[in-house]
Amino acid sequence: QLEAMTAVMRGRDCLSLLPTGAGKSLVYVLPAMLRAERNAPGVTVVVTPLLSLLADQLRRCDEMGVDAEAWSGATDPTRLERIERDLRAAAADDEGPTLTLLFTTPESLQTPRLRAALRVASDNGHVAALAVDEAHCVSQWGHDFRPAYLALKDDRDELLGGAPIQALTATATRATEASIAAALGLRRDHVVARSSLNRANLGHEVVRRERLGDGGGDGEERAAVDHVVAVSRAAKATAPESAGIVYARERGECERVAELLATAGMDVEVFHAGRSKESLRRALANWAGGDVDAVVATVAFGMGIDKPDVRWVAHWGPPTSLEGLYQESGRAGRDGKPSRCVLYADAGELDKIRKLDPGRAEKVDAYVRGTSCRRAALLSHFDEGAGGGARACDENDVPCDACADVGAVKRMNAAADRKSDRDA
Repeated sequence: QLEAMTAVMRGRDCLSLLPTGAGKSLVYVLPAMLRAERNAPGVTVVVTPLLSLLADQLRRCDEMGVDAEAWSGATDPTRLERIERDLRAAAADDEGPTLTLLFTTPESLQTPRLRAALRVASDNGHVAALAVDEAHCVSQWGHDFRPAYLALKDDRDELLGGAPIQALTATATRATEASIAAALGLRRDHVVARSSLNRANLGHEVVRRERLGDGGGDGEERAAVDHVVAVSRAAKATAPESAGIVYARERGECERVAELLATAGMDVEVFHAGRSKESLRRALANWAGGDVDAVVATVAFGMGIDKPDVRWVAHWGPPTSLEGLYQESGRAGRDGKPSRCVLYADAGELDKIRKLDPGRAEKVDAYVRGTSCRRAALLSHFDEGAGGGARACDENDVPCDACADVGAVKRMNAAADRKSDRDA
């Protein structure tokens, strides 16, 4: 954190790679607070991918007494007018915006009204920095669904007067790092502030569906539902206020899985972009308050939202990449307490993601079918411990399933593979 904050205070670009729960937001909030304490005019523009994330960050700034605002399609028109006036504040006598942080989305940053106000602030020397949170969204594997991210590279010079860029993520291989730097146009002398991605309190495990139930098909699915219910009940027994997350790739699958879990006795909410704003607001509030057992959601849910006591995260099917697995599993255990990360998969699901992205799916397949340490496999994927190999679980870690009982993992894989061969 200190390395990243020092870089931007000195006007240098910085890419910060910090694991979930390591306080990435402090990297841009604290320098902004220091400038405000010194009466140095300047607003830090923070780009975030989700309105829910934006609202959560704004709430935390309010709790800390930081003068922050949000510009989005959901912002009240009166507040937009106030933000606009503040950004256009005159440069005389070193006066400038009272605003310290301005949160927005990449799409909102392209609106003519905000761009015009930022140009005025920039011309007056009152834009301090551009922070890009969840910066993996600008890389080659993340920007396809959000083209507006690609415009950020030009916005620095056009709108922000060459202000330094802070790019922050918990998920980046070396190749993704290079992709982020290129997509944002980070200067050649940019600083890379890197922390270990190891989360000692997370125990990763894989459940092969073929090994569950009898007769395949519905039997396997019912057994998987029962397994999720058991994971949830175990968590509630030790942490009654906690709530888990079940990730599914598609909206329809979220609805179907939620219905299955509800039928099995779980109290669940559903969260995806096809739901109404009121439904999403209720789902988030009930989940954050621990009033439900879990939320069944698409993969963007939970990004940056600071619920510390998520005791378990389940992937109903294999993700399309190990980056996604790490990013989504990392939303468990932000408080540092032991938490479970369970991945459910079968051969048919692995075949489906192989068609989407063969290169990335191959690594997911190897992870699912692996019998060695899951922690080491993930850290190695992110090039941690390059040359010497990423370390496996030790006595200070919550063990993965392979380190806890490698024999059981081998038996599970052997039985699952035999069944897959028979079905084929």
